[in-house]
Amino acid sequence: MKEVKETKKDRNDLKEEKVKNNVKKRKKINKDNLSFNLIEVIVIMIITSIFGILVGSCVTYFRENNITINNDSNSSTDLKEFIKVYNDILSDSANEVESDELLESAIKGMVNYLGDPYSIYLSSEEAQDFNDTLNGEFVGIGVTVSVTEDGKISVIDVLEDSSAKKAGIEVGDEILGVDDYVANADINELSSKIRGKEGTKVTLKIKRNDKEMDLEVQRSKVTIDSVFSHTIDRNGKKIGYVSITVFAKNTQEQFEKHLDNLVKNGINDIVIDVRDNTGGHLEVGYDIASLFLDKGTVVYQLKDKDKVTKVKSKVDKKYDLNVVLLTNEGTASASEILVSALKENLNIKTVGMKTYGKGTVQRAYTLKSGATLKYTIENFLTSKGNVVNEVGIKPDYEVNLNKIFLTSGKEEDDNQLQKAIDVLLGNE
Repeated sequence: MKEVKETKKDRNDLKEEKVKNNVKKRKKINKDNLSFNLIEVIVIMIITSIFGILVGSCVTYFRENNITINNDSNSSTDLKEFIKVYNDILSDSANEVESDELLESAIKGMVNYLGDPYSIYLSSEEAQDFNDTLNGEFVGIGVTVSVTEDGKISVIDVLEDSSAKKAGIEVGDEILGVDDYVANADINELSSKIRGKEGTKVTLKIKRNDKEMDLEVQRSKVTIDSVFSHTIDRNGKKIGYVSITVFAKNTQEQFEKHLDNLVKNGINDIVIDVRDNTGGHLEVGYDIASLFLDKGTVVYQLKDKDKVTKVKSKVDKKYDLNVVLLTNEGTASASEILVSALKENLNIKTVGMKTYGKGTVQRAYTLKSGATLKYTIENFLTSKGNVVNEVGIKPDYEVNLNKIFLTSGKEEDDNQLQKAIDVLLGNE
C-alpha cells in the first residue's frame, strides 16, 4: 500500500491508530527500512556546478568547475578524470543521456561500493518523505491515501483537527484531481501537487457515493504523533502503557507529556513499547533514556576508527518509575540505545524478542538536487561497551507474539504485553 508522502503518517503511527484499544498490530518487519535511521547530524553540501563527493575523509566541492582538494594531488587527478568521463559521456554518447540521471547513477555506484546496507542514496522525493517523518511534522492537508487495485486513489485516513477534516474530506473519498491536475495512479506526482507553502490553498476534486465535488483545503503544518498512551486496569491496579513508534525531533516532548499525564493520574508502573520502532534520531533515544538516569550516567558509547567515547547523561533524572520494556525483531537503532541504557544501568526487564541489532551511526549530506547521501561513520556500543550491531539485545523474558493478536488487535491477545504486566506486578 503506497501513501502520499506529504500527507502520510509514519507507517507505525498508522498501525497504532487502526488497532482496537490503541494497541498496535504486529507486522513483519521490513529490514530494508532499517537503513533509513539517521542521527541528528545533517551536514549540508553546497554544490554549484556538478556535485560533491567524498574522497577519503575529506569533503570535496565543485564550484564552477574549479576543484578544491585538501592538497591531495592524486585525488585531484582522479576527480578531474571523473569530470572528463562525465562530460565526454554527455557530449559524445550515441545514447540519449540525462545529466541528472547520469550523476545519480555515479553517486549510487560509489555508495554501493561501500558494501554497507546503511550507506544509501535517497532521491529527493525519498529524502523529503524521510525528513518529514524524522522532523515530526510536515506541511500538508492531513490525509493518508492509497492506490486501489483498479488504479484509483482513495482516502484511507483523515487526521483529527487537520485542515482536510475541517474541509469535509472523509475516509473512502476518491481523489480525482488537485487544482487543474487530473489524478492517476502516480502517488508521487499527486503528492507534489498537494505539497505547497503553509497557508496556501489547494482544491481537491473528490468523488463520494458517485457524486463529484470540489473541496478547498488550506495547507498547514501537521504534527506526526509518535507517542501513544493509555491506562490498563489489571485486577483493580492501574498500569500505564506508552508506545513510541519512531524517534522524531518532537518525540521527547510528546513522551514527557504522555508520561506526565499518567503520573498525575497516580500511575507508578509503566510498560514502554518500542516494538517495530526502527529508530530515528539517535540523540532523541539518548534524551529519553536520560530522563530515567542520574546525571553523569553512561547512556551509550561511540566507537570510530581511532577511539571510543562515552556519552553520558547531562540532566538530572525526571522519572523514578517501575518500568518494563517491550521489544521485538523490529526494535532497532535509537530504540536499542534506550533499551540497553535502561537495561544495563537500572536492571529494567525486557519482554518479547531479541532486537534487530543496528548499531551503526550515519552522516547525511543533502545534495543540491534535494537528494540525500548517507554513509556510516561510527558504531555505537551499549553503556557497558557491549556490541549491538548484528548482535541485538536479548530480552529477559522471550515471548513469541500470539498470532491471534495479528488479526484481532485485542489487548488481551497481546501475550507479550500481558507478560510485561505480569513482570511489573511480580507475577512472573
